[in-house]
Amino acid sequence: MRRLFAAIKILPGPELREAMADFSRELSKEKIRWVNPENIHITLKFFGETPEKKLPVIKTALEDAAKNITPFDIEIKDCGTFGSPRFPRIIWLGLEQCEKLKSLYKTINDRLAKDGYMPEKRGFSPHLTIGRVKHIKNLYALDAMISKYHDKTLLKQPVNSFQLFESVLKKEGPKYTVLENFEL
Repeated sequence: MRRLFAAIKILPGPELREAMADFSRELSKEKIRWVNPENIHITLKFFGETPEKKLPVIKTALEDAAKNITPFDIEIKDCGTFGSPRFPRIIWLGLEQCEKLKSLYKTINDRLAKDGYMPEKRGFSPHLTIGRVKHIKNLYALDAMISKYHDKTLLKQPVNSFQLFESVLKKEGPKYTVLENFEL
């Protein structure tokens, strides 16, 4: 079994790296597992534990989806949390509305549905997870950081491809390996 997901790899520039370091610095006393900037990505489809025999089906579906989308640009802007305001679970950076990104997500999920992979029930909320909250006491500090980066553009990046990743969970954090690259 392999733990798989399809995603767009983000190449973090100086502003994005600084924002992530700023969050980590300002919330250093909290129990938050920060994501390594090298692991930042936009998840398009999470497959989870997948039998090896399903890999060719997944690769074919992703190849088919990639043929229907042309390259586009994304803009990392905004931030927030998932979970309740008193008990946030995820700290994220958002993306400016992008119809081609939504179209890519829909195309991938529509194509994979033919092979029995159902789309997420909660819909597509494109974001970059930068921290997983285990426990936080100082919600004011978190709110201050969210306000600081609320409407600030941190990165603009062209998207010419997406990837199929394998995720191996380790004590020091996940290790991601690109299994296949799909050109748009």
